[in-house]
Amino acid sequence: MKSGKLQLNETILKYLLKLNDVSDIGKADELELVNVQSEIAVNETISFDAVKSLFELARKYVSKDLCLQELVQGSEIVLPQPDIPKRNPDLEARIEKLKAEQESKLYKQMTSNLSKHGANEEKMGSIGTEMRAMNAQLSTVFNFLVTIIAAFAFGYKAVEYSAGIVNIGPVSYK
Repeated sequence: MKSGKLQLNETILKYLLKLNDVSDIGKADELELVNVQSEIAVNETISFDAVKSLFELARKYVSKDLCLQELVQGSEIVLPQPDIPKRNPDLEARIEKLKAEQESKLYKQMTSNLSKHGANEEKMGSIGTEMRAMNAQLSTVFNFLVTIIAAFAFGYKAVEYSAGIVNIGPVSYK
């Protein structure tokens, strides 16, 4: 697994130079310092392990009160790019086929209520169905007209009866 790295800063370089000036460094520590320097020489970043080693060496030989945060302050973390595996061509073909099938299903579902003959052509329904629809419309119109006429007659007669005038034949009685 790749780990992240830190971009070099002035503090890291300063402590690296101070460690180079130290004369009484041990063999194991000198080897560790050479490993850190070789890593820095290759690129402008330093791994977290190398920072930890540099911190321990600097604390041991340069400054006892050095904090790790002081050493890395101002550095930016450089994260590795993830390795994206190449997709299998068979899988890609299968995905494309399934997408086409799904789009076809959706299209058929959206157009399922449209007639097959086109929007302008009349549907060839049975005469009985058309007659029932026309009969329902005619009966609604007839009921509306009868209701209007009956309401007018009721209003006319209600006023006449409430006024007390009764018309029976040619003579009126009050």
